[in-house]
Amino acid sequence: MALSHQHDLFDVHDGGAQLAAGPAPAAPAVPPSPWAPAPRLPAEWPGEPPAAPAIVFDDLPCPDDTPLSSWEKLPRALRAAISSARAAQERKLSRLAGAAGAERARAQTLLPFCERGGEPLQVEPSPPGTSGAPKRLLQLPLFAVRARGTRPRYDDAVISGPDGFSVRFRGEVLDQIDLTCYMAVLNLYRARRRRDDPGVSLSYYMLLRELRQSPCQNNRARLRERLRRLSEASLVISLGSRRFSGSLLNLSENGPDGRLWVQPGKAFQPFFVGPEWQRLEWNVRLELGRDQLALALWSYFRTFAHPFPVRVETLRERVGSEVTKLEAFRYQTRAAMENIDRALAVCSGTRLQWEIDTSDRLCVEWKR
Repeated sequence: MALSHQHDLFDVHDGGAQLAAGPAPAAPAVPPSPWAPAPRLPAEWPGEPPAAPAIVFDDLPCPDDTPLSSWEKLPRALRAAISSARAAQERKLSRLAGAAGAERARAQTLLPFCERGGEPLQVEPSPPGTSGAPKRLLQLPLFAVRARGTRPRYDDAVISGPDGFSVRFRGEVLDQIDLTCYMAVLNLYRARRRRDDPGVSLSYYMLLRELRQSPCQNNRARLRERLRRLSEASLVISLGSRRFSGSLLNLSENGPDGRLWVQPGKAFQPFFVGPEWQRLEWNVRLELGRDQLALALWSYFRTFAHPFPVRVETLRERVGSEVTKLEAFRYQTRAAMENIDRALAVCSGTRLQWEIDTSDRLCVEWKR
């Protein structure tokens, strides 16, 4: 096609090609048609005829790699189709090239208050079907047993524990359902975090699926509120002469698409590994549902291999219950222990031996 202008200088007759005496009369201008058949070449052509440009999707010609004369002689509709396909191919390649670094770029630009740089939080690995939390936090009424309603806000409230362990808490009061959400975040953080990234990118759908809840608007709104309380909670943990201060969770929402950048507070790194980390059966906790007293008792007694008897009055303070009458709390404790025994039978096939003795002490024994 690039040499088609030479056809005007030749006169084809008697099966050969001879030089014409003068230029051929100009043919009337006919608008090109994209469906016009290709021009028929003469039987004998001086030299090798030029190869037609190969128009395929993987190698589309364009003005950058095709001679200008050949490109201009292509039909207008064909040139438009080639340019459109070339632009679509370049956009697709651009999207594929940028997808690999999208998560890392979001980590550096989305969150103004996310802890960037440094070593990420290391969480103790757990077998499949198990979760966990810092053991000392489970032995304190930091995640209290509360009913629905307005939550008070504490400023520098001191929560004392055994062995010189204490927590200075600032923020809205947290409950056992907040602890379940926090453990779900830790599960996804441990499973999806890359080696060099300080946090992970999650969605509300992923968290609700981890919690085995339907992704409806009500559950999404409640989850957003609980994550807000966890991110605003500030702790100062004192263990002897050592101090650890920071927030439980650093997170930010990426606009209306619902993506979350989540990073657990790495100031409490010593409590997430080794003997300070307590494994909990995730299926059992989900089976207990919204029974906050059962969740609190389950988490508390699981921190002991051989739980010692605890007075019911002392237990009410350990779980942070709002019930003022001891008789009512004793009745709720019996119902919660039966719920724990039922959840164990459903999830693991084992039973729990427990009783409230004559000294008003709750005695618990794990059956192997």
